[in-house]
Amino acid sequence: METARFNNMMAHAQHSFDAPIHPFQEYMRRNFAGPALVITSQTLKPVKYYLIDFGLSKEYPPGGPPRLEEPT
Repeated sequence: METARFNNMMAHAQHSFDAPIHPFQEYMRRNFAGPALVITSQTLKPVKYYLIDFGLSKEYPPGGPPRLEEPT
């Protein structure tokens, strides 16, 4: 999948930590009050990943030429 990149993926991992985590500083609390402690493994409570799109995707006609574009 060409569109699965860091800027259009979200993870819902609230069951793995004791507090809400910061979106860019993994293992830090959202308010930077300290580290967010892991309370369970991702095997027992799997993380849900969401593919989001804020206008990054493009639609191409079927059977067209190969799509070689620079990533946005």
